Amino acid sequence: MAQGNVYKCKAAGEVRVMTPVLIGSMVIAVIVLVYDSPRLFAAILVAVLVVVAIVVSYLYVPRAVVVDDQGVGIRQTVRGNFIPMESIRSVRRVSKKEVFGSGLDVGVGGLFSYTGTVRKNKSLGSFSLYVRNTAEMVFIEYGDGGVVVSADSGDRLMEDILSRMSRKA
Repeated sequence: MAQGNVYKCKAAGEVRVMTPVLIGSMVIAVIVLVYDSPRLFAAILVAVLVVVAIVVSYLYVPRAVVVDDQGVGIRQTVRGNFIPMESIRSVRRVSKKEVFGSGLDVGVGGLFSYTGTVRKNKSLGSFSLYVRNTAEMVFIEYGDGGVVVSADSGDRLMEDILSRMSRKA
């Protein structure tokens, strides 16, 4: 196994603000619904769905990006994603406007992270999203799609991937 570098994914910026605001508003809405609802079963069902949404959002949070000579791995709480180094075509920094300009098609938008899938983005095409810090986003183009990840230092992550790509060439 080749020597790999681990880049932690820590929440920053709006994710730190949005997470407690979203959870707090969900909890307040559920409490109001349960206490004021004439249909207790429906209110409890909504409460359970809110709890499930929070738990599922937490389970898919990106934890780290691992780069070694074989490829780039994205660690999440319950699963991960691996991109072989030979399939990576390009790596570059991206802005919030580029990434979020067309919206998030499927996934979580700000509750613990931005995780999901974006289809038909004008500048990036179709890609997966694993972001906790929107100021440090890196787009990795591979195969017939791409992935946007963030780490504590997007520049170091990008340099590491590019240097390993040039060694393989």
